[in-house]
Amino acid sequence: AQRIPWSKILRSLPVWAIIFGSFCRNWIFSMMITQVPQYFKDAFNKDIATIGFTAALPEVLMTIVTISGGVFIDKLIKHNLLSTSHGRKLAQCMGFGIEALCLIGLRFVETSEIALTLLSVGVGFSGLAISGYQVNPLDLAPQYVSILTGLSRLGTLGAILSTLVAGKLHQNNLQSWQNLFTIAGSIHLAGVLFYGIFASGERQPWAEPTETRPLLAPVDSVPEFSRDVLEEDVGDSKFSKSLFQPKRRRSILNDFDEDGNPSWFLNTI
Repeated sequence: AQRIPWSKILRSLPVWAIIFGSFCRNWIFSMMITQVPQYFKDAFNKDIATIGFTAALPEVLMTIVTISGGVFIDKLIKHNLLSTSHGRKLAQCMGFGIEALCLIGLRFVETSEIALTLLSVGVGFSGLAISGYQVNPLDLAPQYVSILTGLSRLGTLGAILSTLVAGKLHQNNLQSWQNLFTIAGSIHLAGVLFYGIFASGERQPWAEPTETRPLLAPVDSVPEFSRDVLEEDVGDSKFSKSLFQPKRRRSILNDFDEDGNPSWFLNTI
């Protein structure tokens, strides 16, 4: 069995680009679920119940962009308009880049309608990133995709840190929320730069398949002296003769004697 090259995996910058992409995604995802409802209440004196269905608009748009964006990126790669590496980077950088600008733009928003629009556009276009870091393990190492996906779950630290930072900076006023969105946008921009520089869509050298030795050698590869010794041990038996002779196909239906007995079975006794 082939050994897992743990040291090379952990030293691979394309792998860390996936992990950091997951970190950024989890930071914003946690913020959208746990903090944005409080943001509308503190900044605009509105809760999710009064906003209604429009509060779910960002996630609805993200679902649409995730599916359509994935098809679009795959077509570009399939028709050789982009390499796999460039396709992954385009999806990731566009998704996180647009979301980062929208998050930073929330610092200058004064109405709930504009805030919801920016959140919807930012979170919606972040669905493009699914065609970047989330499918990237399949490009780097198909045989180790489960390992790389597991390592990418280190990015859940982003959700933990996002909650901790919000707890430290949140003061029930607009200024504190502006600071939180600026931090989130800056982290996303860092994710764009890191992924754009270090990510790859090519199979990594440490993931190239290696030749494996067969557990049993074929009979033709047995040395002549080994055959002689084996034949001396078993004597002039049918086993010794059939061991090194090519096998021929038999028809079980036609291999019976005149009395209807299976001669192929009786002859082996």
